Amino acid sequence: MIRFAAVALPLAILVSACQDSSDPSLEQTGARPELPAQNDALVPAMDIPTSENWGDELPTVPEGSRLPQ
Repeated sequence: MIRFAAVALPLAILVSACQDSSDPSLEQTGARPELPAQNDALVPAMDIPTSENWGDELPTVPEGSRLPQ
């Protein structure tokens, strides 16, 4: 039981900390709260960066390191 509590409590804290930031301008309490618009997307929108041409440059290994063979 103690092991379960030792895992469940930190997990519950982590999950509760994963909330997106809230909009302080919304009044979300009372008889008729203003709720944010519903987002029905299956996958959230993502901005994918475009790649950039390296030209004649090649990646380098930091001094003192080596690549595995």
